Amino acid sequence: PGRPLAAQHPVEYGVHAVATFATPDLVAGGGYAAVRPGERTRLALTLAAGTSDGDVAFRGELLGHFLLSPRATHGVGFYALGGAAVADVESTGDTQGYMVLGLGVESRPGTRSGWALEAGIGGGLRIAAGYRWRRLP
Repeated sequence: PGRPLAAQHPVEYGVHAVATFATPDLVAGGGYAAVRPGERTRLALTLAAGTSDGDVAFRGELLGHFLLSPRATHGVGFYALGGAAVADVESTGDTQGYMVLGLGVESRPGTRSGWALEAGIGGGLRIAAGYRWRRLP
């Protein structure tokens, strides 16, 4: 069959929590949105608010994911991730940019919803967790 139309690309929405362990540490939670433009690729955007050493902080990420088993309906699927992040600490006005690299695992990537866990680097050791709802064609 031919390529899917843009409206047929799977779209994902969810909640997302991220923690980075460096100086200073950051813990934040927020929203997640993604589109799968190809069979094994996903472009994800996360926006989160939280705290860094007791100050209000924000973190945004734009990541590409390479999915190893995008149609799995049972068990888990693994993926590699890479991209960029920006973090801002309100009280200091300190804004930092980071490269992000890591690995992820998600439950049932070929179904309508599932959890996800990620580990890697990007502003220090980076750990993330979330829950995603998917609109599949």
